[in-house]
This record gives sequence, C-alpha cells and structure tokens, in this order.
Amino acid sequence: MNKTDKAKEKAGEVYEDVKAGVKKEVHEISDTIKKNPKKTMAIVAYFIFFVPLLTKDRKDEFVWYHTKQGIGLFLFASILRGIIAALGGPPYTSFGSSLSSLLIPIAHIILIILIVMGVLNASGGKTKPLPFIGKYAEKIF
Repeated sequence: MNKTDKAKEKAGEVYEDVKAGVKKEVHEISDTIKKNPKKTMAIVAYFIFFVPLLTKDRKDEFVWYHTKQGIGLFLFASILRGIIAALGGPPYTSFGSSLSSLLIPIAHIILIILIVMGVLNASGGKTKPLPFIGKYAEKIF
C-alpha cells in the first residue's frame, strides 16, 4: 500500500468518526428538544422573540423569562443601531463612515456574545439575566 492509499484510508476513518460524532450530537439535541420543549422555546426567544408569545408556552415562567430577555436584547440592538447611525453623520463623509464602520462590527460582536450567553442560560435551565440589559428587561416587562 502506497502513501496515497494510506492517506485515503486514514481520511475515510476520520470522516466516519466525524460522521458518527455528528449523528450522536444530533440525536442528543433531538432528544433534549423532545424531552423539554420549554427549553427550545426559551432558546428561540433569543433569535425571534415573538415566537414564544404565539405558543401555549408563553404562560410558562421559564419561557416568559427568556422571552423578556430576548425582547430586551432586541430593544438594545435597535437602540445601539440608532446610536451608531446617528454617530455616522451624513452619508459620504469620511469621519462618519469610518466611525460607523468601526462601531458596527464591535456592536455585532457584543450582540452575538449576548445571544450566546442567553442561549447557554436557556439550554442549561438557568434564569440568569444578561449582562448590561437583563436587569432592565426584568423591570420593564
């Protein structure tokens, strides 16, 4: 057997290992969703906050808590976007566009981090407020 055949064989083994691992993870996630649909709705609230409001799970305290956090996150993102747009100044000005082009990626990173934190809290069954905005979301709603 030459080196190419050995490499192909090794690549095939790695592929099968990865495939088996992915199948296992998919089955575990599927089982979690089937066993606890409320966690699923709590997770969905961080991506599309109004979906849990349209289901019977809206009456569940855990789902409602994460829906409030999702609404707070949406409002925070909207306010942040408005502030960045206001700081951007008139279109086609070098200062405004360079400031906006710097702040937009930073804002996106912050929002992604907050979403991940919320999803991890929801999937872990925790009712922990998000940094910066969580306590305000609890008070407002």
